[in-house]
Amino acid sequence: ILTTSYYVFSAIKILGSVYIAYLGVKTILNAKKTFHITTEPTIQTNISLTSSYKQGFLSTIFNPKAILFYVSILPQFITKQDGSMTIIILSSLFIITVFVWFFICSFLFNYIRQLFNNHKFKSILDYAIGTVLIGLAISIFRLEK
Repeated sequence: ILTTSYYVFSAIKILGSVYIAYLGVKTILNAKKTFHITTEPTIQTNISLTSSYKQGFLSTIFNPKAILFYVSILPQFITKQDGSMTIIILSSLFIITVFVWFFICSFLFNYIRQLFNNHKFKSILDYAIGTVLIGLAISIFRLEK
Protein backbone atom coordinates (compact mmCIF):
# COMPACT_ATOMS: atom_id res chain seq x y z
CA ILE A 1 0.00 0.00 0.00
CA LEU A 2 2.82 2.39 0.89
CA THR A 3 4.68 1.79 -2.37
CA THR A 4 1.67 2.94 -4.40
CA SER A 5 1.85 6.41 -2.85
CA TYR A 6 5.25 7.83 -3.75
CA TYR A 7 5.10 10.78 -1.36
CA VAL A 8 4.03 8.77 1.69
CA PHE A 9 6.66 6.12 0.96
CA SER A 10 9.35 8.80 0.46
CA ALA A 11 8.39 10.57 3.69
CA ILE A 12 8.60 7.31 5.64
CA LYS A 13 12.00 6.50 4.12
CA ILE A 14 13.34 9.97 4.95
CA LEU A 15 12.01 9.85 8.51
CA GLY A 16 13.40 6.34 8.92
CA SER A 17 16.85 7.37 7.70
CA VAL A 18 16.84 10.42 9.99
CA TYR A 19 15.88 8.21 12.94
CA ILE A 20 18.61 5.68 12.14
CA ALA A 21 21.14 8.51 11.88
CA TYR A 22 19.91 9.83 15.26
CA LEU A 23 20.43 6.39 16.81
CA GLY A 24 23.94 6.24 15.32
CA VAL A 25 24.89 9.67 16.67
CA LYS A 26 23.39 8.85 20.07
CA THR A 27 25.35 5.58 20.18
CA ILE A 28 28.61 7.36 19.36
CA LEU A 29 27.95 10.08 21.97
CA ASN A 30 27.21 7.42 24.62
CA ALA A 31 30.30 5.36 23.73
CA LYS A 32 32.37 6.87 26.54
CA LYS A 33 29.71 6.32 29.19
CA THR A 34 30.43 3.35 31.38
CA PHE A 35 28.01 0.90 32.83
CA HIS A 36 28.45 -2.31 34.72
CA ILE A 37 26.49 -5.44 33.92
CA THR A 38 25.88 -7.36 37.08
CA THR A 39 24.26 -10.68 37.71
CA GLU A 40 23.47 -9.86 41.30
CA PRO A 41 19.74 -9.51 41.89
CA THR A 42 18.62 -6.15 43.21
CA ILE A 43 15.92 -7.79 45.31
CA GLN A 44 16.82 -10.80 47.39
CA THR A 45 14.29 -13.60 47.09
CA ASN A 46 14.40 -16.93 48.79
CA ILE A 47 13.21 -19.52 46.29
CA SER A 48 13.80 -23.15 47.06
CA LEU A 49 15.36 -25.46 44.50
CA THR A 50 12.18 -27.55 44.45
CA SER A 51 10.03 -24.54 43.68
CA SER A 52 12.46 -23.39 41.00
CA TYR A 53 12.49 -26.86 39.45
CA LYS A 54 8.68 -27.03 39.44
CA GLN A 55 8.45 -23.64 37.77
CA GLY A 56 10.96 -24.62 35.07
CA PHE A 57 9.32 -28.00 34.53
CA LEU A 58 5.85 -26.50 34.13
CA SER A 59 7.03 -23.79 31.76
CA THR A 60 8.76 -26.42 29.61
CA ILE A 61 5.81 -28.82 29.63
CA PHE A 62 3.39 -26.08 28.57
CA ASN A 63 5.80 -24.63 25.99
CA PRO A 64 4.16 -25.09 22.58
CA LYS A 65 7.54 -25.42 20.85
CA ALA A 66 8.48 -28.45 22.92
CA ILE A 67 5.11 -30.06 22.29
CA LEU A 68 5.37 -29.35 18.55
CA PHE A 69 8.85 -30.89 18.50
CA TYR A 70 7.67 -34.15 20.01
CA VAL A 71 4.54 -34.28 17.86
CA SER A 72 6.08 -33.29 14.50
CA ILE A 73 9.75 -34.33 14.49
CA LEU A 74 10.19 -37.23 16.88
CA PRO A 75 7.65 -39.61 15.21
CA GLN A 76 9.64 -39.50 11.97
CA PHE A 77 12.40 -41.50 13.62
CA ILE A 78 10.16 -44.15 15.10
CA THR A 79 8.61 -47.06 13.22
CA LYS A 80 5.89 -49.48 14.28
CA GLN A 81 8.51 -52.14 14.98
CA ASP A 82 10.41 -49.90 17.43
CA GLY A 83 9.55 -50.31 21.04
CA SER A 84 9.21 -47.78 23.77
CA MET A 85 12.95 -48.03 24.39
CA THR A 86 13.62 -46.12 21.13
CA ILE A 87 11.35 -43.30 22.28
CA ILE A 88 13.12 -43.20 25.65
CA ILE A 89 16.57 -43.13 24.00
CA LEU A 90 15.63 -40.42 21.51
CA SER A 91 13.95 -38.32 24.20
CA SER A 92 16.97 -38.74 26.47
CA LEU A 93 19.32 -37.68 23.67
CA PHE A 94 17.20 -34.59 23.10
CA ILE A 95 17.21 -33.72 26.80
CA ILE A 96 20.98 -34.20 27.03
CA THR A 97 21.51 -32.07 23.92
CA VAL A 98 19.38 -29.25 25.35
CA PHE A 99 21.20 -29.47 28.68
CA VAL A 100 24.63 -29.28 27.00
CA TRP A 101 23.45 -26.39 24.79
CA PHE A 102 22.25 -24.31 27.76
CA PHE A 103 25.41 -25.18 29.70
CA ILE A 104 27.52 -23.84 26.81
CA CYS A 105 25.27 -20.77 26.51
CA SER A 106 25.68 -19.94 30.20
CA PHE A 107 29.47 -19.87 29.82
CA LEU A 108 29.25 -17.93 26.56
CA PHE A 109 26.93 -15.29 28.04
CA ASN A 110 29.16 -14.95 31.07
CA TYR A 111 32.10 -14.28 28.74
CA ILE A 112 30.07 -11.72 26.79
CA ARG A 113 29.10 -10.01 30.06
CA GLN A 114 32.76 -9.74 30.96
CA LEU A 115 33.54 -8.28 27.52
CA PHE A 116 30.88 -5.60 27.87
CA ASN A 117 32.11 -4.71 31.36
CA ASN A 118 35.43 -3.82 29.66
CA HIS A 119 35.11 -0.07 28.98
CA LYS A 120 37.51 -0.09 26.02
CA PHE A 121 35.70 -2.95 24.24
CA LYS A 122 32.31 -1.32 24.80
CA SER A 123 33.53 2.02 23.46
CA ILE A 124 35.02 0.48 20.31
CA LEU A 125 31.85 -1.52 19.70
CA ASP A 126 29.64 1.55 20.24
CA TYR A 127 31.73 3.62 17.81
CA ALA A 128 31.54 0.85 15.21
CA ILE A 129 27.78 0.38 15.61
CA GLY A 130 27.18 4.14 15.52
CA THR A 131 29.23 4.47 12.35
CA VAL A 132 27.39 1.59 10.69
CA LEU A 133 24.02 3.10 11.62
CA ILE A 134 25.00 6.50 10.20
CA GLY A 135 26.28 4.84 7.02
CA LEU A 136 23.02 2.90 6.72
CA ALA A 137 21.01 6.10 7.15
CA ILE A 138 23.05 7.83 4.45
CA SER A 139 22.58 4.92 2.05
CA ILE A 140 18.81 4.90 2.67
CA PHE A 141 18.67 8.66 2.15
CA ARG A 142 20.69 8.41 -1.08
CA LEU A 143 18.26 5.81 -2.44
CA GLU A 144 15.56 8.44 -2.10
CA LYS A 145 17.09 10.75 -4.70
